[in-house]
This record gives sequence, C-alpha cells and structure tokens, in this order.
Amino acid sequence: RIPPAPKGKARITRIGDRLSLLSVPIEARLEPSAARALTAAERAVVELMLEGLSYAAVARKRRVSPRTLAEQLASAYRKLGVGSRRELRARFSR
Repeated sequence: RIPPAPKGKARITRIGDRLSLLSVPIEARLEPSAARALTAAERAVVELMLEGLSYAAVARKRRVSPRTLAEQLASAYRKLGVGSRRELRARFSR
C-alpha cells in the first residue's frame, strides 16, 4: 500500500495494474469549502474520474453498483458546481 503524500504534494497511486502519478491531490485543487463538502467516497470517485477511468472501471474499483456510482457522482457534481465529467476535468485536471 502506498501512503498518502502530504497535502499539496505529488503522490503515486495504483489503479488496476498500473501506477499513476497524481500531481496534486483533489483536496489541494478545490476550494477548502468544496473539499470539506465532499464525502470520502465522493472524493475517491472524483479522483478516479479525473484519472480517466470509465464509469464501469470506477464502479468495479470502488466495488459499488453503477447506480451507487451515479448517485455519488451526481452529489459530487452538485457540490462542485459542475454538470458533467467533461466540465469536471476542465476545472480540476492537473
């Protein structure tokens, strides 16, 4: 298991069979109030979506149903003020 990096620092994460470098954790890219508003599950889903994983891959990785994933994404989008995956990537990608 790879330990998390301090806030605002680059970190490496494992996604499936590959390692991926996340330049900055999602919390450092968001306004503090938005970061606090997201639940841990919502943050995890947003990070995986920003990495470019498909909806099916995110659902498998998180071990949730597609319906649960859709609800978590809808809630995260609402809290972040975005309406789509494309808008999410445009605002919060590295």
